Amino acid sequence: MNRIEPRLARRLRRLSLGSAIFAATLATIALVGWALNWPRLTTLFVGLAAMKVNTAVALLACAGALVLRNLFPHQIIGRRAGDALAMLSLTLGALTLVEYATGHNLGIDSLLYNDTFTPPHGHPGRMSIATAAGLSLVALATFMLDRQIRAAQAMSIAALLIAMLGLLGYAYGFDTLSRIGIYSSMALNTAMSISLCSAAVLTARPRQALHHLLINHSPGGSLSRHLLPATILIPLVVGRLVLQGQRLGLYSVEFTLALFALSTIVVLASMVWWNALLLDRTDIKRHRSEADRDDLLHREQVARARAERALLARDQLLAIVSHELRTPLTPALLTATALKNRANLPPDVMDDLQIIHEQIEIEARLINDLLDMAGLNQGKLSLALQTVDVRDVARAASAAFSQRFTERNIHFMLELHSKQPCVNADPLRLKQILNNLVDNAVKFTPDGGCIRLRIADIERDGVSIEITDSGVGLEPGAIDRIFDAFEQADLSTTRRFGGLGVGLTISKLLVELHGGKLTASSDGVNRGSKFTIHLPRLAPVADLPPVVAPPPKASAPPRKLTILLVDDNPQTVMAMERILRLRGFDVLTATSATQALDVARHHSFDLLISDIGLPDLSGWELMRQLREIRPVVGIALSGFVEPDDIAKSLEAGYRLHLGKPLDLQKLLGAIQSVTAKPGSDDAVERTPHITASS
Repeated sequence: MNRIEPRLARRLRRLSLGSAIFAATLATIALVGWALNWPRLTTLFVGLAAMKVNTAVALLACAGALVLRNLFPHQIIGRRAGDALAMLSLTLGALTLVEYATGHNLGIDSLLYNDTFTPPHGHPGRMSIATAAGLSLVALATFMLDRQIRAAQAMSIAALLIAMLGLLGYAYGFDTLSRIGIYSSMALNTAMSISLCSAAVLTARPRQALHHLLINHSPGGSLSRHLLPATILIPLVVGRLVLQGQRLGLYSVEFTLALFALSTIVVLASMVWWNALLLDRTDIKRHRSEADRDDLLHREQVARARAERALLARDQLLAIVSHELRTPLTPALLTATALKNRANLPPDVMDDLQIIHEQIEIEARLINDLLDMAGLNQGKLSLALQTVDVRDVARAASAAFSQRFTERNIHFMLELHSKQPCVNADPLRLKQILNNLVDNAVKFTPDGGCIRLRIADIERDGVSIEITDSGVGLEPGAIDRIFDAFEQADLSTTRRFGGLGVGLTISKLLVELHGGKLTASSDGVNRGSKFTIHLPRLAPVADLPPVVAPPPKASAPPRKLTILLVDDNPQTVMAMERILRLRGFDVLTATSATQALDVARHHSFDLLISDIGLPDLSGWELMRQLREIRPVVGIALSGFVEPDDIAKSLEAGYRLHLGKPLDLQKLLGAIQSVTAKPGSDDAVERTPHITASS
C-alpha cells in the first residue's frame, strides 16, 4: 500500500490558501485603482491591458470563496458563504459569455463603474471572452470542490490552460495570445489571478483525486514530483530563449522551429534519463531490502526451528527427568507406608517413618509443580470440566490440612455462605488450587495464628473463595510480582519457608483457565494476606449436605487375585511384591516387557500392573500384545503423567493410569475398583478414568 507524504500534503494546503490570498490581493488592488481613478493600479505594467471592475469583483469573490474553503472546510456557515461567493463569480462570468454569444448588452459591464479606458472597438467595462471563460470555469470548480472533486479539478485545469495562454502571450510578446479576435485581451494581472485561483482549487484537497499520486511515498509519486515541474517550465523557458534569438536575427524561422524541437527533446530526454537513474537506484535499494528481509526471515525461521526443537527437547527432558525422579520414590513411599501400618513399632520409629513419608510427598509435589508449570506455559494442560460444588472442595481442603492445623495450633475457620455454589470446573484442579492457597497460608502463618476459608456469592453470577491468614503479609511492591513464576517476596523467604515459588503462579493460571480471576491483597508486612478467587457460577442448586465419599478399602478382596507386576526398577518390584503379598495377593513379577510376555504365556493372572517406561517395549505396546493373547485388566504405573501419556494408556487398554510415586491406599483402592464384580458392594463404575498421585 502506498504511503502518503504528510508534510507535502500540508504544504499543498498552505499553497492553496496562499494562492487564493494572492489572487484576492491582485483583485483588490485593481478595485482600489478604479475607485481612486488611478489607472496605474489596474495593471501591472504601463501600457498593458487593465483588469476590469466586474473582473476584479468576480475574482475577489472566487478567491474569497477559496479562502473560506481552506479555513473552514467542515463548518456549514463557511461552506455556505463560500458557495454564495463562488456563485456570484460564476454569474458574472457566465452572463458576460451570454453577452458575447447573443450580442446583447445586459447592463452588467457598466453596472459598478463607467469604463473610459476601453478601445473604440471594444465594449466598455466588459471582460474579455478568455477572461469570462476562465473565470466561469474556476468559479464553477470552486463551487464543486467538496461535491465532485474530480470534476472541479478538471475544470480548474481548463481554466489554468486558458490563463497560461494569456501569460505565454505576455511572456513571448504576442498580443494575439491574450485576446480572441478583435475583442479586448486578458490583462496580465487577470491571467495571474485566474492561474492562482486554479492552483488553489487543485491544491485545496491534496489527498483526493488527481493529487493522490503526487503525495504518495512511492516510485510513481517520486517520479511525478520530479518530472511535472520540469515538463511545465522547461518548454516555456526554451521557447522564450529560442524566440529571443530569432528576434535578434541569429537564425531563421525554420531554424527556430528546429532548434526549439531539438532543445525540447534534449532537455526532456535528460530529465527522463535522470529519473530513470533515480528509479534504478530505488529498485536496487528495494532488491537489497528484499534480500535483507528474506535473509532476516530465513534467520528468524531457523531461530524459530531451533527454539521449537529446544522446547521439544525440554519437554522430553522434563518427562524423562520426571519419570526418573518419581521412580525411586515409589519403593521408598510404599515401604514407609507399609512399615507405618505395623502395630509393634516403637513411637520414635513411627515418627521417623512419618518424616520420611512427608518428605517423599513434598518431593513428589515439587516435581508435579514443575510439570504443571511447563504444561501451562505451553498450553498443553487440559481440564475435565464438570459441575462442582465449591463447598465440597473447601471441606476437603479443610480435612486435608486438619492435622497441620492441630500441630501448629492454627485456628482455622470454614465459612460456607454461598447459596448457589456450583461452578463448571475440573474437580482435581480446583482441589489443587485450594490446596496450594491453604498450604501457602499455613506456610506463612506463625504458630497460634488464624486462617479463614470463606465461600460466598458475588454479583454478576459469580462465586467468591477467600483465603485469609494472619501471617507475614506482603509489601505493596511484592503484590505485583507475587504470581510470577519462581517468585517469593525475597530470597530470605525462600530459604526460610522453602518451595520453588511456583504454587501461586500455577494457581493463578489454573483459575484463569477456568475463566476466573485470582487476586492478592495485604495491609502490609506482618498484617496477614488475603487471596480471592472469583469463578463464574452455574444455575442455582439446592443447599444439600456434603456427600463424603467413603475411603477406599485397604483390605484384600474376598477372593485371592493373581497380579502380574512389571517394572524395570528392581527395588520397586521388590517393595510392591512384598506389600501385595502381605495384603493377600499372589504376585508374578517381570522386569521387562519380553519377560512379562513369557510369564503370561505360561501362567494365568487376573490383573496387570505395569510401568510404561520399560527398556524393551513400552507398557502400552505390552498391553496391546497381551490383549492379543487373552483379555487383560490393567493398571498403568508411570512417572509420565502428561495428558497425552494418560490418553495413550487408556487407548492401549488400561483401566487406570497412576502416577508415581504411589501411595499404598490409592494403589489398593485402584486394585479393588478395577477387579470388583458388578453388583457387589465393592463394585464401581467400570468406565476408564484417571488417577494421578500428587
